[in-house]
Amino acid sequence: MSGAKPNVAAVAGATTTTTAAGSGATMQPNRTIGFGFKVLGVLGTSPDPSKLNADVALTGQFSNTGGMVNIGFIGDLWMKAKASRTCIRPVKGTLNINYDFTTQIFDLNATMTVNKPPVTGNGNLKVHLEGKTGIWYVKLGEPTNRNTVTVNFLGTSISANAYFMFGKNITPPYRFTQRTYNGLASVGCYGMTPSSSGTTERSRAMDLPVDLMLALIRERMRDIVARLKAKWRFAGGFEFNASLLRYPNGSLCGGDGMNWWYVQANVAAYAIASASVYITPKKISDGCLVCCTKNHPNGCTFNIATIKLCAWAEADSRTTHGYKVRQTARMTC
Repeated sequence: MSGAKPNVAAVAGATTTTTAAGSGATMQPNRTIGFGFKVLGVLGTSPDPSKLNADVALTGQFSNTGGMVNIGFIGDLWMKAKASRTCIRPVKGTLNINYDFTTQIFDLNATMTVNKPPVTGNGNLKVHLEGKTGIWYVKLGEPTNRNTVTVNFLGTSISANAYFMFGKNITPPYRFTQRTYNGLASVGCYGMTPSSSGTTERSRAMDLPVDLMLALIRERMRDIVARLKAKWRFAGGFEFNASLLRYPNGSLCGGDGMNWWYVQANVAAYAIASASVYITPKKISDGCLVCCTKNHPNGCTFNIATIKLCAWAEADSRTTHGYKVRQTARMTC
């Protein structure tokens, strides 16, 4: 057993510094030394914390002159998960808030992930304010990091991704997603590249880009007779981008827009539908004459008809006298 611990009076009257268990210690406050703190906590609903529980922390830091440098809040949230988090977590969210008193910068970042079939997806939010420079923006997703949702219902997969941003000094949209490009190429549409935009003005820009992308895949098969089946498939996609941007005078090639405001929008859509006949494989030993397992282990498909559609359009107000429109459409059978 360790020796007797010092009481308050012994610590207050100590004259030497030591780590021994039975003696006191001398503490001399020094106001020139900065320090910080972090307070942790675990929260949960009662009586069942699996409905909603969270780990949260409050942080702070002081300077060596006694003033506060920054304060922050950190949190991780779970739904439909035990407090131990050893099980599958259908819904998880994170939150990180920080304010720096010296730079006057406020920053908030939040994310959420859903993994509860038939629904899966993820989302993110960012709020940024700079008191000294006047730069600010709010982002519900970004062009390269979009909020996504996928729903699988009765064999049909529907997915959507989107983002919405507004504020100053943010990156404008200028291209379709790779998924849309792949969909357009699958139906024979190539070379559909929207015009690119420059960098927005830091001090006066107001950017309002918005995007929505949807995709649908559906495949069905029905028995006709014996090994013969009817098979049909539909796939399609749609993407829309729009932005309202303000640029510095002379920064755009081909015009300064209307009072330096630049409106741009582009849209693309594609669809493919096919009908075919499918023959299931069968062993030769079972009397197979057509589409046998030996040569066609995955069966045989005979296409009857295929229809492909695609369209793409772009409009912008790059010039001071009006709008420019480009578009194309194609249909093949």
